[in-house]
Amino acid sequence: MDFEEALDRFLKHLALSRTGSKDTDDAYRRDLTRFIEWLKDAKITSLEDVTKEDISQYVTDLRSGKIGGKPLSNASYARNLSSLRSFFRYLNQYEGIDNNPVAMFKSSNQRRKNHIIQAVRREYTVCQIIAEVVIRKLPPGKQKPLRQCCQNRERRC
Repeated sequence: MDFEEALDRFLKHLALSRTGSKDTDDAYRRDLTRFIEWLKDAKITSLEDVTKEDISQYVTDLRSGKIGGKPLSNASYARNLSSLRSFFRYLNQYEGIDNNPVAMFKSSNQRRKNHIIQAVRREYTVCQIIAEVVIRKLPPGKQKPLRQCCQNRERRC
């Protein structure tokens, strides 16, 4: 299956599953069309041949502005990763492609959620979890004293 056919089938799948808005579908189309053009320029001829190194290089080029002409915002970066993740998940589930080179890449939202889940696993109190979320929004110099205060379970910080 060629790149364009895979993309068309994926977009039809999205339209039938009604999982997102038309704007999301349009963004996925733009993101994945740009990715397919990059694959062609990189002389990659099959989606099965895409490696995590290829994805890493693509994301680096995209993030730096080498592709598209200007660096991506965090939100656009996260959406591009989401587009790639969804596309390869579709290819794995419905098109018989075994590799998923995007599986190891996580957006900043996923890392933040994982941090909170790890806090819960360490049996933090609800107050400590909330404090940790607040602490992460503080400048680095102010994080450590507040974190120590919370770990010592002091009432006033």
